[in-house]
Amino acid sequence: MRHHFADIIIPTPLEQLFTYRVPEELDSHIQVGMRVVVSFGAKHFYTGIVSQLHNETPDYHPIKPIEKLLDEQPLVLPQQLELWNKLAAFYHIPIGNIFQAAVPQCFRLESKSKLHLTEGALLDNTIPPKTLCICSTLQQKPGQTLEQLNNAVGKGALSEIQRLITLGTIVVEEDLAPDFTPKKEDFIVPGDAYINNKNDIDTALKNCPSQRQLLYLFRDLYEKQNGTVLKQTLLQQSDNGSTILKKLVDKKILEIDQRVTNRLKTYSEEITEIKQLSEKQQQAFEQIKDQWKQKNIVLLHGVTSSGKTEIYIQLIKQCIATGKQALFLVPEIALTTQLAQRLYSVFGDQLGIYHSKFSNNERAEIWNHVLNDNRYKVILGTRSSLFLPFNKLGLIVIDEEHDSSYSQQNESPKYNARTVAFYLARIHKAKVLLGSATPSIESYCNTQLNKYGFVYLAERFNQVKMPDIEVVDMHAAYQQGKVKYYLSQQLQDAITQTLKQKEQVILFQNRRGFSPFTQCNVCGWVPKCKQCNVTLTYHKNIDRLKCHYCCSTQKTI
Repeated sequence: MRHHFADIIIPTPLEQLFTYRVPEELDSHIQVGMRVVVSFGAKHFYTGIVSQLHNETPDYHPIKPIEKLLDEQPLVLPQQLELWNKLAAFYHIPIGNIFQAAVPQCFRLESKSKLHLTEGALLDNTIPPKTLCICSTLQQKPGQTLEQLNNAVGKGALSEIQRLITLGTIVVEEDLAPDFTPKKEDFIVPGDAYINNKNDIDTALKNCPSQRQLLYLFRDLYEKQNGTVLKQTLLQQSDNGSTILKKLVDKKILEIDQRVTNRLKTYSEEITEIKQLSEKQQQAFEQIKDQWKQKNIVLLHGVTSSGKTEIYIQLIKQCIATGKQALFLVPEIALTTQLAQRLYSVFGDQLGIYHSKFSNNERAEIWNHVLNDNRYKVILGTRSSLFLPFNKLGLIVIDEEHDSSYSQQNESPKYNARTVAFYLARIHKAKVLLGSATPSIESYCNTQLNKYGFVYLAERFNQVKMPDIEVVDMHAAYQQGKVKYYLSQQLQDAITQTLKQKEQVILFQNRRGFSPFTQCNVCGWVPKCKQCNVTLTYHKNIDRLKCHYCCSTQKTI
């Protein structure tokens, strides 16, 4: 069926979609979820996502056509678009903002204005010096941006540039930023002369000891690394430079083969068997599976060091055995480093890691692997990994589910990753496991209301004893005169006994300073650090406000 119009998601903070005309030559190829280049505004071009194809004529004219189709298959799946729409409605945020947050930047081409001198423009000494300087600069270096040209010419150039654009002496063209480029590396492979005359090569290089030495090293690496020899590795391990290698290449003894390689880090550890669960862990494991038969969300409340991660691994292993994908969410990027080695030792190359500290090209590579070749069965990541193009998602594990880092509050779109995970699981009909030693109040409340399943793991792994905790009433201790140096009598005795045994003591204090902030009683103003934009802490002993990030201080007001 012929589709005449397409609703496009533009990466701008605007609420509505924008309708464009589908050219006849694109009608047989265009699909929902593909990227298209569209003209937006007077002269700018953006990459948009096709949200819907239809034949309803919009009530405004003229209707701009789609300029270009960028994909051969959809980059964004229907399940992702459904998630975007749900989040836009739930959080009241523009879907364009979700597009910007979800898709790696190198997939979102955006035009940049380039300035060119009109053909036949006459330059002579009769025109004003400022105009002559602008035109001469563009003649020598065409295609500069407005900012580059203004910096090159100097003060007062903007108004003159605008006048020349109006007169037609300078034309403005829109140039799209480059798309994702795969990483390529040089590999060394045997050349025709080596393949055809392998036995005579040593004789041919009889009078060339440096070339022969480099060739011997290549042979050794070629056998040890199964025919994969990086040019960089070969040169690093040899005393000979690239000049010797070039001579071997010129003689067609060796060849340089440029190949697309993976930017992503891999781990060297061998695959190991999953650790055997303890009796209590096995009971919790079975209880989680039983709870999932009735509820899609289960809270695992396991004390610290109870071995929740091993239960996660067992559940993920069962999930991917059924041909589905699993998402392992952690609140902080630092935690991915801790878990990556352990998960890789079990899942190997089936594990992918995704977070915002990866470069744009690295994030694009992971996106393509999840979308196209189903290489990654398990994704370990932070909240941004929720927007990856999963097509067979079966399980979402949310570790440390109580952590406030799951809420994105400082940049748009603002959302809670735990809530997004619930929507994502509902779309894919997947199961969710919340894990924490200190569950959030709302999650625990939902277990009491019978909305979530609940499993409690009260025993540490290998039956390690829990620490003894004693609560001391400091108010009563002050009244009885048992407090010395702000320490209770019990704490003083424990410290003394520990030091007598020549052991060490660590005291944790819940905060620094007398008050974490000060506030004006009249207007409610709270002083903040000018450099760090965080509230200043009041230190009573020095009567000053202090920033605990940059250590700057200021007087109280």
